[in-house]
Amino acid sequence: MDVRTAAFNLLVKTFKEEGYSNYLYESAVKRNPEWADADRRFLKAIYFGVLRNIYLLDYLVKWLYKGEYSKLPENIKFILRIGIYQINSMDKVPHYAIINEAVNLAKKVGHIGTAKLVNALLRRASREPEVISNNADNLLKNNDVASMVALTSHPEWLVNKYVSEYGHDKALSLLNANNSMPSQNYRVSDFDEFEKGVDGKGLNIEKNLFNRVGVSIESPPNELIEKLRYEDALSSQDQSSLIAVSLMDGASGRVLELCCGRGNKTGAMLKYIDNKAIIINIDRSISKLRDFQLQNRSLPTRCFPICCDVLKPLPFIEKYQYVFLDAPCSGLGVVRRHPEIKYRQSQEKVLEMAGIQYRALSNAAEYLDINGKLIYSVCSFEREETSDVVNKFLSANPGFYMVDIGTIRSDLNDAGLVSDGFLKVFPGSYGMDGFFSAVLKKNR
Repeated sequence: MDVRTAAFNLLVKTFKEEGYSNYLYESAVKRNPEWADADRRFLKAIYFGVLRNIYLLDYLVKWLYKGEYSKLPENIKFILRIGIYQINSMDKVPHYAIINEAVNLAKKVGHIGTAKLVNALLRRASREPEVISNNADNLLKNNDVASMVALTSHPEWLVNKYVSEYGHDKALSLLNANNSMPSQNYRVSDFDEFEKGVDGKGLNIEKNLFNRVGVSIESPPNELIEKLRYEDALSSQDQSSLIAVSLMDGASGRVLELCCGRGNKTGAMLKYIDNKAIIINIDRSISKLRDFQLQNRSLPTRCFPICCDVLKPLPFIEKYQYVFLDAPCSGLGVVRRHPEIKYRQSQEKVLEMAGIQYRALSNAAEYLDINGKLIYSVCSFEREETSDVVNKFLSANPGFYMVDIGTIRSDLNDAGLVSDGFLKVFPGSYGMDGFFSAVLKKNR
């Protein structure tokens, strides 16, 4: 399958089937083993580039198209978005190739009339690139919300929220950070083995600043990464997530990990806890727990995955010295990696998630021993899902108090990653995803 058609199919699936971009992209790569590394990078650039900029591309297409844009078939809109994105953002691609592929695709999914429309609009965009650029530049000159919505391709409710909470400049910075390319960060299983595997490859590798198990690799070859993954030498994981796990440093005894998912944090957790500690890994998804066992087949036998719902009483009598709750959330802190999230969320959904998080935290606290620590984490920085949830819990549970993370991690405090005692990472800070963690202790 050619790459542009693959990008079109991925975009359609993302919106019509509400698929997740990372899994869709990876499955497309696996289905097309004949693709070279350049093909995979080209697909990733088009797919995620269009996905990040849907509103901006629609704004530009509407300027080219004098009819009622809303009445155009959605498939044709995706073809136009792909074409405009390439013409406007990918200088090395010949315009004639972009237009030819778009017209051929329009014939397959539409009819001769829509194919002619695609041809006419993209030819005009090709002839008048400076006008397209000027239209985008004009949005920069305006400080109004409507321009920020179009320029950054974020929904109006979220733009209004960030402007209200952080002011115009900080809001624009956050929105632009969401549209930036995320760093390629990995958790390393064994640094000695990892260094042997990449020796002589000429890679630009940096160890993470705020945890001891992660590295960032600049533009690594896909074949090498897949080989290292197969050998369990590394796995994809952002540094902000690894920082949250690092708060478990020194944990011993019985550890309860709630909402463990596929075990992305479990492997890192084992690097920080005592080698005699055991972890009970809880998730309500059987399929995720199956993946947990497959992906973590090399982990020690100290991990015991169990299928349970964190919102319901758990089948345990004993208490735990440490509880790590990776609560379900809106995911608005990881929009850089999953651009589709910003189009799917709403203020109502954020509040709904906050209610679920409070219930999960309250239930998790039931299984914490006296003097034990509970770490609450979410891949979000929304006030409703973070400090509001924790403060509400503390008000209702006087037997708990919050540990100021800045007092136990001066490096995070000095880097400006601690706010009011919480770990609060904004998207783009030190190249990281948005994240939040709180450390709670039970004293009676």
